[in-house]
Amino acid sequence: MNKIKHSILVILLSLIYFSSVATAQIYKSTDASGNVTYSDKPSGNQTEIINITPSIPSDNSQVNQRNQALIEKQNNANKAQKQAETQSALNKEKLEREKQIKQVCKTSRDNLKLLQVNGRRVYTVKPNGDYHYLSEDERMQEITRLESQIKKYCE
Repeated sequence: MNKIKHSILVILLSLIYFSSVATAQIYKSTDASGNVTYSDKPSGNQTEIINITPSIPSDNSQVNQRNQALIEKQNNANKAQKQAETQSALNKEKLEREKQIKQVCKTSRDNLKLLQVNGRRVYTVKPNGDYHYLSEDERMQEITRLESQIKKYCE
């Protein structure tokens, strides 16, 4: 929205500037050598004022249509850019989710392999730093939980 306002402001300021330049007076003078010079400031005694009338477009509707077309083109470009940014953000989120799912899958498979090794005692570390060795029932529950996670995230 700010870009549209900025574009309109630039167009209006340009029109104001060029209209003031177009109505300026031009001075024609001849120097001692006989050379004719034109300037926006008088430069001596033999200065002649030349009034220039700006050419006015015969049809303002053409100018308005052209300006509307430019504004519409800018609006379409802004919309396309915003859509591209949104799509890029969605793709980035999707890739991040897929990466997290792959990590959960890998971790679940690794933990399941550790739990399925017979003769090995498996433990977890409590928040206070103590070890908690899993009983056979806890180990079987964890195996079941990991198998369901693998079905959910790996397949």
